[in-house]
Amino acid sequence: MELFGIDVSQYQGNIDWNQVKDAGVKFAFIRGGYGKNNIDPYFHQNAKGATAVGIPIGIYWFSYALNTEMAANEAKYALDLARQYNVTWPIAYDLEGDSVSYASRQGVTITKQLATDMANAFCQTIQEAGYIPMNYTNLSYYYNYFDRSQIPYDIWYAQYSSTRSIDDMSIWQYSSSGSVAGIPGRCDVNIAYKDYGATTTELEESNNEMEVEEMQCFFKVDNGDTVWWFDGQQIHRLAHRDERNVLNDIYKANNGKDMPFFDWKSNAPWYNRLQNAINRVVDITVEKPGSVEE
Repeated sequence: MELFGIDVSQYQGNIDWNQVKDAGVKFAFIRGGYGKNNIDPYFHQNAKGATAVGIPIGIYWFSYALNTEMAANEAKYALDLARQYNVTWPIAYDLEGDSVSYASRQGVTITKQLATDMANAFCQTIQEAGYIPMNYTNLSYYYNYFDRSQIPYDIWYAQYSSTRSIDDMSIWQYSSSGSVAGIPGRCDVNIAYKDYGATTTELEESNNEMEVEEMQCFFKVDNGDTVWWFDGQQIHRLAHRDERNVLNDIYKANNGKDMPFFDWKSNAPWYNRLQNAINRVVDITVEKPGSVEE
């Protein structure tokens, strides 16, 4: 799977997001800000524009942290922005050359261990808030500043080339000079090898499908084998496919159509909040294939 996406900031100026969508963009990372809560002046404009046309968004925060506490605080600034929008893609920690140079001017040397610890502090804060964390890096920083064996989070990798030097990535930023309709000048362009969640439009369609006379649905988690049935009040695990068929026949007789069926992804931030709610009724776990009788 490959999804085409972009990342933008104030430097792209005013963007026509309808044209961007028509150009085939499937996701957009938007710079939330940098350092101690310096909000990108175009963040809200870009976030509103992208979500309005149904392009799912993530956020990246350019770090000027000098220690793990500051990195965690930068995550909190990004989270304050994320909670104002439907952010279904990752929130990324972005430490680059200017970050290291700034630290040096403050008398702090960013060692490999410190960079690794700060990335983890940022990402852990994001994850604990129910969002998807990510670490942005390039080839030099991948080897010289981040100990990958200590960072259990997805990688957003920058290498401006027709080929990539590593495979350990979820998103590849392959050029900084992309040309996309609706964006003045150039922008970073990316390929995602992982789909991080539904678009705004898809979530709205799911909500509309649920608005039936009887609030019922079937669903899976991460395309697992187990099918769950929400009867309008409680969640039930279906042990056999025949159970689903019978329930669907009854529902169809009453509503004139099949019962809605969803495949929710456990790494979507909104799913974590949904799971917290339904766990009050029943414990839902992601099961291995082959665990259900056919």
